[in-house]
Amino acid sequence: MNKLELILLDDDADYVQGVRDYVRARDDGGMIEIKVFSKPDAALAALRQAHDCGVLLAAERLWPHGDKGEGPVVLLLESLTDTGRLPTGVHYAFRYLPLDQLMQTVRRALTASGNNSRHAFAGKASDGRSRVITWFSAGGGSGKSTAAYNLAMRLAQQGEDVCLVSLESLPSALWMKREISPRMAEWLYYAKAKPHTAIERIGELIRPGLYRHLYYTDAFAHPDDAADMSAEDAELLLNALKKSNRFAWIIVDLEAGWSGRNRGALQGSDRIMWIVTDDAGALHKTEAMLELWRADGVIDKFAGRLSFIAGKYVGLTPTGYDRIGIDPSGVLPYVPQWKMVKHPEELLKAAFYTQTLWEAFQGIAQVPERSAATWNDPS
Repeated sequence: MNKLELILLDDDADYVQGVRDYVRARDDGGMIEIKVFSKPDAALAALRQAHDCGVLLAAERLWPHGDKGEGPVVLLLESLTDTGRLPTGVHYAFRYLPLDQLMQTVRRALTASGNNSRHAFAGKASDGRSRVITWFSAGGGSGKSTAAYNLAMRLAQQGEDVCLVSLESLPSALWMKREISPRMAEWLYYAKAKPHTAIERIGELIRPGLYRHLYYTDAFAHPDDAADMSAEDAELLLNALKKSNRFAWIIVDLEAGWSGRNRGALQGSDRIMWIVTDDAGALHKTEAMLELWRADGVIDKFAGRLSFIAGKYVGLTPTGYDRIGIDPSGVLPYVPQWKMVKHPEELLKAAFYTQTLWEAFQGIAQVPERSAATWNDPS
């Protein structure tokens, strides 16, 4: 995994130090190397040597021709009142933007350049697509919502923009605000009557979460709304979120069992994480669900994207998985204190759970540490 080389062409010592301090404070700061120059020729030479891992941030006054150079360049403008003078295709940002917003511009420039972008700062996969990770189980109480929340928070803490989506009839997701909203029902109307309008209105469902980089969509206000969502509606919802180009990751918390909306969500997913606990009831439901999938002919559609996770693992050798023919790719430990959760922060306090979840996700999705965007797409 390569570091991002942030090549800064600027002679303002205070500004340069501010950028250095910001990068040092980032969770992924160790994977970003800053090189500072005051001469355009030297900065360009460094950009050439960086190959596909460099971005040039250039003060406009030191970049008189305004051209794009030989790699991704972001011009730092003193004013945004006359951007029409810039050549087509040039990336630019107001010099005194908040630095997290400036880094988003760097990310866009890197993606647009067509570079491989195999480094910690790439917010999306190298092709610029959002990735959909869906948590599923055959029976309730497996810990889907907890796993979804913890994975989303781990990704958000690394600077990835993440959207959490609950498609449960009665959402158990503690990351959501509790007010009842009719927005999902309104969006469903457009999904059925005017799909193109539904795609355009997807932003109306998105809410800021409790933490930076974390967002969520409005849930169903009533179980009848959930029952009205077809497979096509669910797939349209995920496609609309992808097309919004706002998120590196979309994490979906499905309702346990089988339904049209579950089918559509799974069809729109890049990776399906199926949690199975080693008890008679969960194993029986999992076996029955797999038989149903085989009978419906959907098992082959999902096979290349499907991974089983052993849930509520207590350290004992599982006994039931072999019987139903599954081989879990990872485990999620049992956390007794989560029986009585009153605040969402409590779901993030068991560090060993989050680390085990991350290790399982890395192994399944082939995600390098601190670079969640470079995992291999099985399709």
